Amino acid sequence: MKIRLAEKSEAEAISRFVSELAVKHIGSTLQVGGLENLLRSMDVESTITRITDGFPHWVALEGGAIVKIAVVKPPFAHLSLVRTFRPTAQRNRTTAHERGVMVYFR
Repeated sequence: MKIRLAEKSEAEAISRFVSELAVKHIGSTLQVGGLENLLRSMDVESTITRITDGFPHWVALEGGAIVKIAVVKPPFAHLSLVRTFRPTAQRNRTTAHERGVMVYFR
């Protein structure tokens, strides 16, 4: 697995990756209209804006495909979205972790 800083040209792939995770793992827990609002915030233009406005996006690649993404807004939060559930001993784990989405605050 290769981990590196994402490039602006990868915004479409990042947007698609994160949107698929949101639909699969979070969508059913949101109120009416919530999923649409969430997906709007994850579109390509919003992703480009975040990449260029100080939110470094790190991607993990396997066979050239994105398999993990970490988005960091230093020094406050770390958001990691993964495709599969992997139990961890992290202290600040949320229930969303069980759906494959981990959010850690420092």
